[in-house]
Amino acid sequence: MKLNEHILLWNHVFIQVMDVRHKKMDKGEELRSYRLPVSAFLYMVRGSARV
Repeated sequence: MKLNEHILLWNHVFIQVMDVRHKKMDKGEELRSYRLPVSAFLYMVRGSARV
């Protein structure tokens, strides 16, 4: 699917992106200063996470 087609689909979804954060962390590092919302979506690249 091309970018323009994705954008058209996103205009019709029933969700709203309120906050986007990017944080590169080292192995074993903990993120303590941010409270994850209940309705969060967590996306990882080349790694894993525990919530």
